[in-house]
Order: sequence, then structure tokens, then C-alpha cells
Amino acid sequence: MLIKPIFTALTRRKTQSVLLVLQLTVTFALMINSLMLALDANARLSTDTGMMLETILTISYKPNHDNYKNDAWYDSLIEQDIDDIMTLSGVKSVTFSNQLPLGKGGLSVDIHRLNQPKRSTLRAVSMFLVDTNVIETLGLSLISGRNFIAADRLAAQSNDEASPVIVTKALADALFPNSDAIGQMTSRGQIIGVVKKFHGLRSGGTDVIEYSVFSARRSLSSRATAHLLIKTDPQHLNDISGKLPELLKTNNIARNIHASKPMQKIHRQLYQQETAIAALFSILSLFMLLITLISAFIHAYHHVTQQRKILAIWRALGASQRDVMFYILGENWMMTILSVMLGVFTAYLMNTFLNHYITIAPPDLTLLLSVGLLMFIAGSLASWLPAAKAARVSPAAATRST
Repeated sequence: MLIKPIFTALTRRKTQSVLLVLQLTVTFALMINSLMLALDANARLSTDTGMMLETILTISYKPNHDNYKNDAWYDSLIEQDIDDIMTLSGVKSVTFSNQLPLGKGGLSVDIHRLNQPKRSTLRAVSMFLVDTNVIETLGLSLISGRNFIAADRLAAQSNDEASPVIVTKALADALFPNSDAIGQMTSRGQIIGVVKKFHGLRSGGTDVIEYSVFSARRSLSSRATAHLLIKTDPQHLNDISGKLPELLKTNNIARNIHASKPMQKIHRQLYQQETAIAALFSILSLFMLLITLISAFIHAYHHVTQQRKILAIWRALGASQRDVMFYILGENWMMTILSVMLGVFTAYLMNTFLNHYITIAPPDLTLLLSVGLLMFIAGSLASWLPAAKAARVSPAAATRST
């Protein structure tokens, strides 16, 4: 392949060549960031939350009667709800919670080692006020210490620094990086157990979603939404979900009962924004790639049409069909290589800009090389027909008048 003739041919058509290079550059950068968004969204959805999502149902309600201001009455209503739900076929356990896991907002608190607030304070830690069977209901893995017992609920009602709490391993490691967390005192209570993993609230950012505290007490408020988490046999999940709202209405109608939701659906909704943005960018990338391939085809085809006589003369001087094909394809390859080089820089600029609004990881070398190869192959295919047409130009065409 002769680089100089190819470069000369491109400079004769500066405007068309520059526009195609820019198009290829933007397409490359858009594809890189679209793939990063898609990979990131998929990674979030496939990350272990610590819970057995496929077995968990949720149902929530908002009180709308003065009776709910009586804590004893409210507590007895919750017990009645739980007893009724436990009668349904396929239900294994039920727990009360002040908020749903995998939420975008809720009760988050500061926590620190007791008497060392300045050195150890962690912020936006999810605080779950639950029943003693929460570990069983959510399917969490207790890796050290012990589970809640009935006496812990009574102790937790005092709401003091000695009340028993269970924390996630991520939080335990952050609070006590050089020692065992079991038995340690914190501003939210004494740690009696550590669970391997649990995704709480995302309100404090994705980096602290694994920082959670469980306290065995019910937070009863006539103004707050109450939540019940239900562990089911997955085969009965849909059937149970349909029965829950009507079942709760039989106990007391003075509350707005929300539709029950599987925890898997809540998980998908948590990352709905990332998934939607990734889908949008993917559609734009495919559209840009299609337009760019059409432009590459038109660019090569127009060149072959304009240079038909020159190509015939070149053939008459001894150039083979293979030489002519590589000459036309070489133009596309040169522009693609230049576009990928510019595209790497553009991709990082676009990535930095997007990071001001959403979380997106920087592209890695493997992805850059893979998309670059894809652009190279796609561009070659787009230029193949014009190149094949050029290769079929007869040397005799050099003697014909135009």
C-alpha cells in the first residue's frame, strides 16, 4: 500500500475527509462511553446484595387515623398483620422495617466509635429498625457474633448507646479496621453480630450502600410509612403478592395500603436511571455507527466514481486489482486509525463530562482496542463494495473519452 498517494488523495478532498474523520471520532467516543454505561449498569444489577431477592416480597402502608398515635395499639396491629400473613401458603417469615432495603432515601445516620467521634465518624449510614427475625427473613449471612434474640428488642427500646445492633462487614471494617467489631461500642449501640453483605440505602452514594446498622426495635409513627418484608417460597410469590393488600384491609381499613412489590423489582428500579441512560446511549451509538458507515460508503464510492480514469491509467501502468482495492481500502483505514487516536482523547473528555452528572468508570485499554477493531472492520466492510468496483476498472478505460 502506498501511503503518500492515499494521503494526497485525501487532502484533495479535505472537507469530506475531515467531516468523516470527525464523524468517526464522535462515534468511537460515544460507543466507548455507551459500553461503559451498559457494563456498569449490568455490574450493579448482578452485584450480590446479600439478600435472597427472589424470595422476598414487600408491602407498605401509610396510617391515616388517630389510633396509630397509640403505640401499643399500633404494635398490636402489626402483630396481627404478621400473624395473618404467616397463615398464607408459602410464607416462611415476616419482619417489620422502618424502611425498605435498596431505597434511594430514608433514615441514614452518623456513626462512630464510642468516645472517638472525630476520628471515626462515618456519615449516611443506613439505619434499619426491624424485628428480631430480620436476618432469617432477608436471607442474610451472619459471619460473626450472634443473631437477635427476644430480649434484644426490649433492650433496644431504650435507644441508648448500649442497645444491641448488628452491622454489615463493610461498616465493621470501616469502624474497627484493626480489631474485632464484636462487643465494640458505637454511638448507635453495642455490636453483637456482623453480616457478610447487605445493600441498604443509596441516599448517601454508591460507596456507602453497604454501610448498614440493624436495631431490633419498631419505630412507630402515625405519619410514617410502615413496611413489612416477607420471605416466601419463590413458587408462591406471585400468588401471595396478589392476596396481601386485601388481607391487610381485613384488619384495619384506616390506612393507605400500597401494592406489594417483589424485592427483585425494587432492585431493578434502584438502578433504573443507569439502565435507561445506558440504553439511550446505546441507541445513539448504533444510530451514529449506521450513519458513519453510510458516510464511509458514500465517501469511497464518490472517490471511485471521480477517479475512474486515473484508476484505469494506474491499471494500464501495471497496478493489479489487489493494488487498487488496497488503495481504496487504505483511505478508510488511514481515516479510521486517525479517528481512533482522536477518539481515545474524545472518549476520556466525554467520560469526564458525564462523571459530573452520573457515575461512570473510565474506559480500559481492552475496551478501547476492541471498539477500535470494531470500527476498523465496520469501515472496511463499508468501503469494500466501492473498492471492489474500483478493482474492476479496465485499463482500456484510460483511452476512453469522458
